[in-house]
Amino acid sequence: MCERWSHVWSGSVSNLRGRRILLAGYGLPAEYGLAVLFGLGANPRDVLLFTEPPDARNKGLVAAAELRNITFTTSPATTEVARLMARKFSPDILLCLHYRRRIPRDLLDLPRFSAVNLHPSLLPRYRGVYAVPWTIIQGERKTGFSFHYMEETFDTGRLLLQGELDIASDETAFSLFHRQITAALPMLPGVLDMVLHRAPGRAQEGKASYFERRLPYDGRIDPSWPDDLVDRFIRAMYFPPFEPALLERDGHIFKIRTMSDYHAAVHARAGA
Repeated sequence: MCERWSHVWSGSVSNLRGRRILLAGYGLPAEYGLAVLFGLGANPRDVLLFTEPPDARNKGLVAAAELRNITFTTSPATTEVARLMARKFSPDILLCLHYRRRIPRDLLDLPRFSAVNLHPSLLPRYRGVYAVPWTIIQGERKTGFSFHYMEETFDTGRLLLQGELDIASDETAFSLFHRQITAALPMLPGVLDMVLHRAPGRAQEGKASYFERRLPYDGRIDPSWPDDLVDRFIRAMYFPPFEPALLERDGHIFKIRTMSDYHAAVHARAGA
């Protein structure tokens, strides 16, 4: 069984009570997901968190873990420290919400039920990293999110639930990321219910694409691009507090947040 946006969870809010959840996550998605787990009856002592150190995007998650006295580690999942913690914890479910590290096969096989991941695209398209900006750069009109079982290869597991979103003509990576999260995380109770009932999901179908962990075009505008691609790229690179798209002209670096910025930089160069 695999649902596409239509699944509405109708189980009891206490369905996670007594379940042990290994949450591998980073930033806002994992912070939001932690709140969902608590709302489903999970006890902080029954949650183990794998995450990153508290940088600008992750300090809220780390603070929430510390506040709720959740056991957590910032050691990568591939280290023996993390592996020992996971084996001792003996999770029922491994839930991955934007975790930034590879999770080895022995940990994926560890949960009593299964390991499930949230990916910000309609799989099998846009597997890998930077799915959000690439969908904008490529001129897609629709994207979405996919909850899927995890395999050792990235983003290839059987699908549990997908949701589709329109991409607005003025969409930025910043706005699209937050729309995906606010659309996907309310579906988490239903997804966990499927996992606990051992739903088989369905195989991914269609043409796959994959993007590596590298900033698209190194974050730089190619002045030979047509204006429509420049516009999409500028919007795809807009994600405060990170640097926007960059334009290099005559030894100068311009920070480009809008097409007005771009035209101003080009004219400044031409008139120099």
